[in-house]
Amino acid sequence: MKWTGIVVGLGILAAFAFGGCAYRVESRVGGQALQSMGAPGFDSRYAGSEELGRDEDELWIVPRSPDAIPPRPTPQQAEQQAALADGIELDELPGCGGLVAEAPGTGRRVVLPLERTDVKGTITGALGDVSVTQRFTNPYGSKIEAVYVFPLPENGAVRDFLMTIGARTIRGVVRERAEAERMYASAKRAGKVAALLTEERPNVFTQRVANLEPGKTIDVTLRYLHGLRWVDDAFEFTFPMVVGPRYTPKGSASGIGAVSAGASGTSGQPVEVPYLRVGERSGNDVSIALRIASGLDYAAIESRTHAVRLQRLGGLANGVVDVELEARDHLANKDFVLRLQPAGSGARAGLVAGGTGSERFFQLTLVPPADLASTPRTPIEAVFVVDCSGSMAGAPLDTVKRALYAALYALRPGDAFQFVQFNQQASTLGDTPIPVDARGLEIGRAWLHGLVAEGGTEVLAGVRAAIGLPRDPSRERVVCFLTDGHVANEEEILREIRLRRDDLRVHAFGIGSAPNRYLLEELALEGRGAAAWLREGADPGRAMERFVERASHPALADLELDFGRWRVRDVYPSTLPDLVPGRAVVITGRVEDGEGFDGSGVVVRGRAGGRRRELVVGGRTLENGALADALSWLWARARIADLGWRARGAVSDDERRAFAKDIQRTALEHGLLSAYTAFIAVDSLSQTAGDHGYTVPVSAPVPAGMRYETQR
Repeated sequence: MKWTGIVVGLGILAAFAFGGCAYRVESRVGGQALQSMGAPGFDSRYAGSEELGRDEDELWIVPRSPDAIPPRPTPQQAEQQAALADGIELDELPGCGGLVAEAPGTGRRVVLPLERTDVKGTITGALGDVSVTQRFTNPYGSKIEAVYVFPLPENGAVRDFLMTIGARTIRGVVRERAEAERMYASAKRAGKVAALLTEERPNVFTQRVANLEPGKTIDVTLRYLHGLRWVDDAFEFTFPMVVGPRYTPKGSASGIGAVSAGASGTSGQPVEVPYLRVGERSGNDVSIALRIASGLDYAAIESRTHAVRLQRLGGLANGVVDVELEARDHLANKDFVLRLQPAGSGARAGLVAGGTGSERFFQLTLVPPADLASTPRTPIEAVFVVDCSGSMAGAPLDTVKRALYAALYALRPGDAFQFVQFNQQASTLGDTPIPVDARGLEIGRAWLHGLVAEGGTEVLAGVRAAIGLPRDPSRERVVCFLTDGHVANEEEILREIRLRRDDLRVHAFGIGSAPNRYLLEELALEGRGAAAWLREGADPGRAMERFVERASHPALADLELDFGRWRVRDVYPSTLPDLVPGRAVVITGRVEDGEGFDGSGVVVRGRAGGRRRELVVGGRTLENGALADALSWLWARARIADLGWRARGAVSDDERRAFAKDIQRTALEHGLLSAYTAFIAVDSLSQTAGDHGYTVPVSAPVPAGMRYETQR
């Protein structure tokens, strides 16, 4: 059987405008490296709608010596700083949030607010080009180093980093992470204003700004590309706003500590997030402005998480739509999700290719054929694994209970179910599958009624309990995790799934307003399933109907790509996942001697319901250089993710180091942030006086709906 596909993926990406590329001139002065950087500003309303750029040059310099003596303030500077400090109220301001620090030598506390976060972006087809600008102000008479931990989409390719001080902008450069950290430390000691951006997890980042002077304001802007996910007949644009409090198992030395505001350094972890009390405001207001310029016909554009205002320029049919966050919904305490539903029956497959000369990159997006849902239904044994840790108390666990009540009635006679709950340890409802009948439903309801959320989040215990249950060979077992994913040992959990899953399918429901999307998407990837999201106020009945539909109908498995006469290499993911109903698979790669390659004639083959299926792909070519850059960045990000996925199965330290080196090499070649590279920006044209001051961490709000309390 054949289907004819239409183009999705990047949509008509040719309509998308990217910012210009930075230029760099290197020379040597006194044995030290000097780099002159293009210093674009950011004054357009939507990232990607205009070039990011002025052409004034900024000097970027590595300090002469790591032992350089920082300059002392002049008498006039010292007098001005003392006057400024005397004029500021240093009492703690509860509820204001932001940066909280102790003034040197006084023991008094001052709030240094993260004033605001501005998000601007352009969406074209399934691609988002986004800039995030965060503004900080130092309100007292001593220099400080600001440190803040924040989230971004787990599939984002961070490709630009700007630091703006007044009218001057410095563009960061990508270096090996250890080298960038040394450069930053040297600049900090030498009194230079510097910024360092590092990746802690694919969706968690740390930004440091050194030598922020009294009374000064600094804007830090980063820019990333990411692919929108296809979720139940719509593209979803997601912007996460807060890192939820992570549980770190005992003995771990590489976690993300959760501490109360003002208690930094007490978790024993290399990365920490200080949290405000539940109900306190962070003082960080968020604005979001997006321009949808896909040239596609949309049936609906909506946000189910935030209040937004739409302005249609030409209507939904092939027009431009501006989306802005309503001012009343500006708190940075939950994920922003925007759904874009194409009109008509939806797309099936499409390929976009671009490049110059023989250098061609492509991105292929596969959406399951609609008739997959009409194939014969398979009886299932659904094992629901429920997170009952303390972070799930209140609204999150209530949402889970409602969803699982609905799940019991979405299952059919002939199916079976089992419940596993975990916090510090795991337990099951029974040792054998429970049939879906009147007695079984009564047992399930009673078990759900007694669930209580408390204690830690030992996800590994839940994984082992679920996978270790006896199997019923007459049914297909499907494991479904329901959790917020707020743990710091993601890789340990994912390795366990890979080692023990056998022929199981593993699905995941992210619970709450700010779930750990990286963990949940990777759980589903490792388990050949799909991730879905259950927010407070969502319709659990509909969500569970979709889950049972996905679980009981066959996926398009054993995918194979046939590129005909074209020689294709470096295709990622290197192991193709199954095509699950309601979800898309995105594949990217390079074409050798690819001049003229447009993707037409590419064939995708797979197996569903015991039959071979074939999908014919349509395609188009993009010749614009900036658009080709976009495809190359997306390819590089996919390669980095694939190398990380393969490293998860490494059996020796040497093998893991080899994967890490390959990730680092790819990121450096394409100018991207990764776990092994970092962005560093140093302003060498100004000199701050005095030592580098002291470090202040950003305090984050607790995610909306969570009752989490840190120790005080």
